[in-house]
Amino acid sequence: MALSSPAQRSWWLLVVCSSIAALPGALLSMAYTFYVVESQPSSLVLSLALVLPASFNALSKVWGFVADYYGSRKLFILAGWLSSALTLLIPLLEPSLTAVLLASVLGSALWSVGAPALTAEVMSYGEPGTRLGVWRSVGDGLYLLGTLCAGVIYGILGLEGVLVLCLVIYLATGLAIAVAYKGAAVPKTGGGELLREFVEDLKASLLGGRAAMLSLATIISWFSIWSIEGLARAKVLRALGSEPLYSLVTAVATAVEMISAPLIGRLVDERGPLPAAVAGVVMHVATGVAIAYTSDPLLLSIAWCVPFGYVLTCSLYVAYARLARGLADAVGTCNTLISAVALPASLAASLADLIGVDHAILVLTLSSMPAIPLLIELREQSI
Repeated sequence: MALSSPAQRSWWLLVVCSSIAALPGALLSMAYTFYVVESQPSSLVLSLALVLPASFNALSKVWGFVADYYGSRKLFILAGWLSSALTLLIPLLEPSLTAVLLASVLGSALWSVGAPALTAEVMSYGEPGTRLGVWRSVGDGLYLLGTLCAGVIYGILGLEGVLVLCLVIYLATGLAIAVAYKGAAVPKTGGGELLREFVEDLKASLLGGRAAMLSLATIISWFSIWSIEGLARAKVLRALGSEPLYSLVTAVATAVEMISAPLIGRLVDERGPLPAAVAGVVMHVATGVAIAYTSDPLLLSIAWCVPFGYVLTCSLYVAYARLARGLADAVGTCNTLISAVALPASLAASLADLIGVDHAILVLTLSSMPAIPLLIELREQSI
């Protein structure tokens, strides 16, 4: 990870500022979970409230491609960062389940404008898996602080107080990046007509032989993950019986990811992304089955701490980087596929109203298994 001194300082500035933003991210995630679960909605509404916002990241492919095309990653980072922060004003003005859902949806959609460029900037200095792991680890440290404090802060300040605190932090860190971050030296990938090049890129990164297989594996695995997200969260929270205890368990899960992220990133760089992706799917299946079959708070807590999501995300980012022309485009391609299945996966969660929560978690978890042979086949093709 050796860099020249100015580049090293610039990279760490971006890492620290974006990691500080993980603190309000944790507070919002926990506060929204508490608020939604307290409203006692149906399984469908619960899943929609917790997962639907991610489906509006489906334009990440477009934003990532355009950021690389014009060589303007910093501009896209700031546009997404600051505009998404301002969506917190919606539930501040009128706190309600509808306002919370609307803010989550708009915030996620606007954040997606800069998210591919932000991740690409972090990965731009060589050893992409390792740098992604270090960034994730630092961010997880701040996310850990947020989850540890979330139950107490929510109890003291309520939803409105949490929203004000998060808005201030987002604006402060965003302005710091705007003023002090210089940006990586990234050449424009565009040389021809924008629309024509975008169509050609779609063929190469989504529809080509190996790209199509990787896309299908991504869709299958993340459909399963999203479909049980709300159901699993609610089951763990109810089994633990209190918001502070749920915050503690989530903090432990974040600590596990924080410690393991650099190791996972190094493994992806050294062994290749596809073996790690297979491991991520296997870990998801194992934890989903465990959550479905037990109601013991300790066992549920252990299953909740398995970092399969990061294993899969890191490996897929690096895999797509080998197929797309630009890093932001690669990250955007992966994020688009992950987000596109969030809405249908949320609808699939309504299966719990028909066959029960535990059976639904089991069935939806096992639906990810067809992704494994696809990833193994891609490994043999040496992506």
